[in-house]
Amino acid sequence: MFQLIQQGGFTLYLLLIASLVTITVCLERTIRMRRASTDTLLFLSKLTRYLNDSRLDEAGTFCERSPSAIAAVATAGLTKHGRGKEEIRDTLVSAISIQNHLLSRNLSILATLATTTPYVGLFGTVLGIIRAFHDISITGSTGAQVVSRGISEALVCTAAGLGVAILAVFAYNFFQNWLTRFELDFEVVSSELLHALSPEGSRL
Repeated sequence: MFQLIQQGGFTLYLLLIASLVTITVCLERTIRMRRASTDTLLFLSKLTRYLNDSRLDEAGTFCERSPSAIAAVATAGLTKHGRGKEEIRDTLVSAISIQNHLLSRNLSILATLATTTPYVGLFGTVLGIIRAFHDISITGSTGAQVVSRGISEALVCTAAGLGVAILAVFAYNFFQNWLTRFELDFEVVSSELLHALSPEGSRL
């Protein structure tokens, strides 16, 4: 493995760092999103029961005890009970924006790595080809032993750049899909709260 890294030259060290950053971001986002997730149907059924029974204090306590993202949105909405519909809606929209920001944090790093690492690999490929021609010019020979080092560097960098990019693209799309599920949960809980808490609602 170390020999392979040596064959890739300086560029491969950059790609190795990029791969470590990708893995770190993936682990960090997985932990954060799992912590922010919950059983939405179960959460809504309990919250709706509290709202239907006008037990707002218990509803607030229930939401505050949950580390989930939809609980944070619900908590923000509950603080505006009895206010105008527009004010409640604005509060929910702001709370959703904050949660989306927290959940999508560092995903731009994955997007950047997904688009730049192939070019870094291509840069290493060009350096490897330059090394091969340089060796040819020095030795005056085109034998396999002369050009093998440069060609090896070029191929290793190409493969490494594509490998990191594939990992970053897969991870980015995976987390974007996860964010989409959160957005659907936010829409459902905000609609429920808007109907229950606004003066126009008939349940409270």
